[in-house]
Amino acid sequence: MVHALKTWPEPFQLVWDRRKLFEIRKSDRSFSAGDLLVLREWDPCRGPWDKRQGYTGRAIVAEVRHVEYGTWGLPEDLAVLGIDIIDRQTRS
Repeated sequence: MVHALKTWPEPFQLVWDRRKLFEIRKSDRSFSAGDLLVLREWDPCRGPWDKRQGYTGRAIVAEVRHVEYGTWGLPEDLAVLGIDIIDRQTRS
């Protein structure tokens, strides 16, 4: 399964630089090992009046390697996803 997800600039950059190889997400989807994540960088800092608000054009494709739901003190509504980066894309 492929999950397209918005990601704010700071955590997106950490994944882009391969310094953060996990995602913490609401468990409102059925995440499983082997799924693909398409993380699209979203700039939330500008108001709706600013045409620059929205997606930046950068995206990361990553494979989910491991999923933890509500264990080790994690709230039941969150999941930790261990990821491997497959591709990084930039579009203008």
